[in-house]
Amino acid sequence: MSIVTGSPLLLPPIARESLGHDELLSGRYIHVFNRTDTWMGPAQMITDRLKLFVTYQVFVWVRVGTGATSPQLVNIAFVVDSQWVNSGQVEITDEKWHEIGGSFIIEKQPSNAMVYVQGPSGVDLMVAGLQILPVDRRARFKFLKDQTDKVA
Repeated sequence: MSIVTGSPLLLPPIARESLGHDELLSGRYIHVFNRTDTWMGPAQMITDRLKLFVTYQVFVWVRVGTGATSPQLVNIAFVVDSQWVNSGQVEITDEKWHEIGGSFIIEKQPSNAMVYVQGPSGVDLMVAGLQILPVDRRARFKFLKDQTDKVA
């Protein structure tokens, strides 16, 4: 695994829409190589950072390396007390950056909670700008109302 420069500098579009502002990212990404199984992606323990009954949104940029011969699934996953939860995925058919977005709620205090990005085995996996943010319900409802008004 190594840290490399050259990833997108802006939050994924879904994150910008949800947050209502642009935030610059560092342009660095994690490059995971020599992967022999799908779960072998970057991971981080987040147990102490979660609050009960709060909706969290997850956003990340992902990319796969050369060597993929067919569409590849990449997803954000959580392991909460040995329970695996998928929080968003994308099918990748090229070597461009793709966004993944999802959400989750914790309803019971976990002993262990970990977030990780997983993807196809035997293919390099690149991850940039992973964000896990609590949802501001008032701002989210206003955003959804504005979107509904545009459609109406």
